Amino acid sequence: MAEFWVQALAEGDAGRIEAALIALLPGEAKAIANPTGLETVMAWLADAEQVKTLDYWQRARWGRGGESQALQELRRVFAHGPQWRSNESRRSGLPPLYPD
Repeated sequence: MAEFWVQALAEGDAGRIEAALIALLPGEAKAIANPTGLETVMAWLADAEQVKTLDYWQRARWGRGGESQALQELRRVFAHGPQWRSNESRRSGLPPLYPD
């Protein structure tokens, strides 16, 4: 797992966590879109618990309360790093433009 991700989680800085997740996106995610936010990250996560936790953390950050608890949950759920979807299984539900 990338050291910058481990460090961002340990520090708990929201900006660094978001930047680290974007940096960890798989290459095909970066090729399809210019990832600039957690919406792209959530669309590429394969683990439903990681998506739910990231959404919870984001809502807590923006004034809904429980930021400390949300950060602890984020650390627990992402302890082994993000689990990415493959390009084919991305949640968009749209068929590929150029099928094999």
